[in-house]
Amino acid sequence: MEKSEVLLAPGTGGYALVDVPRSLTTRVVLICWLGIFFEGYDLAVYGAVLPAILTDSSFPLTAVQAGAIGSYAVFGMCLGAIFLGSSADYLGRKKMLIASMLFYAVGMVWSALAPNTAMLGASRFVAGLGLGGVLPTTSALTVEYSHPARRSLTAALMYTGYPLGGAAAACLALWLLPVIGWRGLFWLGGLAFLLIPFAVGWMPESLRFLLDNERKEAARALILKYRLQVDRELAPLKPEPRSELSKRSLSVIFSSGRWAAALVLFWLAYFMDLLMTYGLNTWLPQMMHQAGYSLGSSLAFMLILNVSAAAGGLIEGLAADRLGSKWVSVASFALAAVAIILMVVKWPVAIVYVLAALAGIGVIGTAILVNAYITKYFPVNARGTAFGLALGFGRAGAIGGPLIGGLILAWHLPVTWNFVAFSIAGLIGMFVMALMPRSEVQV
Repeated sequence: MEKSEVLLAPGTGGYALVDVPRSLTTRVVLICWLGIFFEGYDLAVYGAVLPAILTDSSFPLTAVQAGAIGSYAVFGMCLGAIFLGSSADYLGRKKMLIASMLFYAVGMVWSALAPNTAMLGASRFVAGLGLGGVLPTTSALTVEYSHPARRSLTAALMYTGYPLGGAAAACLALWLLPVIGWRGLFWLGGLAFLLIPFAVGWMPESLRFLLDNERKEAARALILKYRLQVDRELAPLKPEPRSELSKRSLSVIFSSGRWAAALVLFWLAYFMDLLMTYGLNTWLPQMMHQAGYSLGSSLAFMLILNVSAAAGGLIEGLAADRLGSKWVSVASFALAAVAIILMVVKWPVAIVYVLAALAGIGVIGTAILVNAYITKYFPVNARGTAFGLALGFGRAGAIGGPLIGGLILAWHLPVTWNFVAFSIAGLIGMFVMALMPRSEVQV
């Protein structure tokens, strides 16, 4: 019988898992990967079907309305991250993950049934609430139930679900949009409902959550269920009140001019990267269609953008381990800016496909890089606060990206302006990361 030990090591915030059986890690990561996969599908499918919606005479939709609806989902994500993500610390990470899945599954089905633009906007907002809660809960569960020596790699593998979900949306739209229409693509997103029973039955609750909330019996039941062994008494240290932790984290960040400046730079980096990510995921098919490419080719660009991001994120992560996160992030932003602006030129389709792949690596791959960089940059007792603040500010860019694309189309400006706007965001991100001061923390 294979021995699987899970030690509960005391620390400043309670106990932490220091070893996890591979079978449990596989189960948790698979469910989290599928949760992130449907998140990527949900966010990308709107952009994939947008050209079809704009030409649907039975569903009048202006470019400005289309951009606003694209931003509603992101606004919902902001609120979902705040309320569902934060509630996970009090109500349980498993419960909030299931609630988040339910929200975005309902939102997808509602989108398929939406009779008008108002209902479509409301459905995208509801889906966004769930999408906002998925990322923090899946991230926390994946890291907790991963082997300590492989947590970064395991998290990176889990995050590939997001771009691959976006790739699936583009691929299915490419093949099925002429057959089942844009509503049918939203119906397919409703398959997320099938994931919920697996999450209910297979996903363990966070052991850290149970211990920090002094639910010793539930913790013992979880340990027995998964045949885990512990060599310490289940008596976690009482956690410090969240308000006090938050105040202490902020005081740590602003005690150093270097850390305070870095936080502002991370804010700007997230803003620029998410502006490009959500702007392109919403408008790239329509942009390429207006540039003279067929609808099939336009959807293929979106497919390549997301597939390349999954592979590119892992490659850039390995490069960052060797060369440093700062300069790899600078190069990644520069790659995005150059690839996007070169798409203005009427190249042969094969070359534009390559540019779309490079843009995917630069745009979405940068997000993975910056996520890892900020968690290493700040002191341990300030990382969560720094990450939350930076990502929260960055969401404003995610809202702005779809709106910018919609306004450019509504004002009947040349489609090249879209490429220029998103390329400028990449250039600004490059300079912002180049200004990042050297971290005082060595990890």
